[in-house]
Amino acid sequence: MRGTILTDSKKILLYGYGNTTRQDDRLGIEFIHRMQEWLFRRHHDAVDCKTSAQLNLEDAEEVAAYDIVILVDASVDHVTDYSFSKIETEATPAFTTHTVSPSNLLKLSRELYQGNPEIYLLQIQGYEWDFSEQLTIGATANLEKAVTFAQKKISELQSHP
Repeated sequence: MRGTILTDSKKILLYGYGNTTRQDDRLGIEFIHRMQEWLFRRHHDAVDCKTSAQLNLEDAEEVAAYDIVILVDASVDHVTDYSFSKIETEATPAFTTHTVSPSNLLKLSRELYQGNPEIYLLQIQGYEWDFSEQLTIGATANLEKAVTFAQKKISELQSHP
């Protein structure tokens, strides 16, 4: 699922991922849906949005084309509502052909495609991971807080390139 949004000088990608059939694991995907609506209503046409079940090796090339990438995922760790942190590369990449960590995505983007994006991880606290397409009440509340945070962050980035 794609939409476009760019700032005056920064090219931004919002990338949500997760399993849409595993209850709160769908938080990254739901985040992107909400942000796309907000971006469309405000005629933001300089930020790209993407969803996937997981990060993949192929994403390194796409990520290299951006100045800022915000990865969005459900958290099984105990974060308070949501957390936002900058990703640094790991010394030794560790990945499989099926999934890539955020730090390895950054490393691959730099080494293979000469990209130099700032990558951030927005983790939204989830609670249940059963087979269901419904978010829990707590996860929905955390999603709303994360969306509000991201809307302010995007507005800041666009007004202060």
